[in-house]
Amino acid sequence: MTRLLAGRALRLILGVMIIVEAVFLSESFTTLLGTVLDLGGDWLAVLLLLSLKSPQILDFGLPIAILVGVYYALINIREESALVVCAASGISWVRIPVFATSVGTAGLVLSLIVSGYVAPWASYVQRLKFYDLQSEHILGQVLNTNPAKSIQKLGGRTFLSTRNEDETGTSRGHLFVYHPNDGGDWHVSLADDWVVTGPREDGSFVVALRTFSDYVGSSEGYGLDVLSNQTEIGSDQLFDLLPESPRFSTMIIKKASIEFRLDELLGKFDQVRRDHELPLKDLTDRFKIDPSGDVRRFFGEKIARSILCLVAAIFAVLAATQSLHPIGRFVALPLAAVGVLAADVLGRSILGDAAIVGGLNLSLTTIVLSVILLLPAFLIISRVGERIVRPLRDPTG
Repeated sequence: MTRLLAGRALRLILGVMIIVEAVFLSESFTTLLGTVLDLGGDWLAVLLLLSLKSPQILDFGLPIAILVGVYYALINIREESALVVCAASGISWVRIPVFATSVGTAGLVLSLIVSGYVAPWASYVQRLKFYDLQSEHILGQVLNTNPAKSIQKLGGRTFLSTRNEDETGTSRGHLFVYHPNDGGDWHVSLADDWVVTGPREDGSFVVALRTFSDYVGSSEGYGLDVLSNQTEIGSDQLFDLLPESPRFSTMIIKKASIEFRLDELLGKFDQVRRDHELPLKDLTDRFKIDPSGDVRRFFGEKIARSILCLVAAIFAVLAATQSLHPIGRFVALPLAAVGVLAADVLGRSILGDAAIVGGLNLSLTTIVLSVILLLPAFLIISRVGERIVRPLRDPTG
């Protein structure tokens, strides 16, 4: 009986998981494709980022896949009268809930592995890949001899570059550099002949300004203090308030250079893993020493999601016992799915709150919640489980 159920259940579980993965990945494909293309990525980057989303979807869809797989495996071999043959051979129907418990336990372990190690690693690599795409995109803009209009900030300066309308692409457009100064002064440079070189051995780049104009002014020279004291100023009064000789200087400089590093544009990549990127072992260690609610709640939700796999397998057997009549066959599985989803929502909420209190409270709450979810199902199965071996009969006889 176990051999008959195992093969069918495994194929069905894999089939359902493929469908779930395909649905969720196709939903996020358009958004992800647009983001990658905007950053100058290719189809390989899209495939990599989609594959890195798969572990999260697997962890989410595994309980439903177990529910559907175990349920239809039981229904199929029952309709083929294989369970009747097994019962006639002296094989007890009790092996059915035992088999479901084994599948649920395997799903529980798999869920802990995926959510505890695979999914955190995938989330970290996904964040790293997006950082690399952004770095390559900005680097391409910086090194492009005819960049698009863009605004970047480097070392406290603001750079505004414009596209050169010359179709030959032999020179760059205008480059404006704004330098904020203390005391309200302003400092703007304008270059029409500039180039970016690098990266050098230390990874830095250099913006070489071959010939540029430098403009320096002061807000005090423009009567801004006078303007700030006026409640209402008409357009005809505005220029009357400005001084005749504003503090303003212009310099024509033949050669200058500004050094910068690429991480000044994006900031250095944060190699410290965030809470959802921590493997289960590190998350457990953080749980013991870190009283913050986010870390502990996240740990409790992982435990709740893993227990749900066992609940889904038992609910599948319970649904099969209630599907002896045509009406029951139509409503048993949907009701079981609703029960699994409700258990998911309640379980994550209850165990998340319990984890915040502490490890002992989480352990006791996990045991109590498991009993509440599983004990009624086991009691019903023990009373009506024997009829699960009967094939569905046509009401007309």
